[in-house]
Amino acid sequence: MSVLLLIVFVCMSYLIIRIGAISLEMTGMERSKARFQALSAFTGTGFTTREAEAVVNHPRRRKIITALMILGNCRYCFCHCHIRRFPQTAGALSRN
Repeated sequence: MSVLLLIVFVCMSYLIIRIGAISLEMTGMERSKARFQALSAFTGTGFTTREAEAVVNHPRRRKIITALMILGNCRYCFCHCHIRRFPQTAGALSRN
């Protein structure tokens, strides 16, 4: 059960990042830069670059990045709740 949940969790994370990258591309960002910015927003790893400044200075991009940041934080809450609810599952995953 926990392996299935992990697979679903990883697939959903990938899908969210991919949708964010496509949304950033639709605002005129280059594909590689859009993917990188979507990934760094979702994972909460901020980089101070010219591309990040381009995101902050564009109102639609800022909304997309904000949504990715919120969804990334929800990911942490989901993991934390799952580990607290099923501690035996979390221990089994760490032993393997």
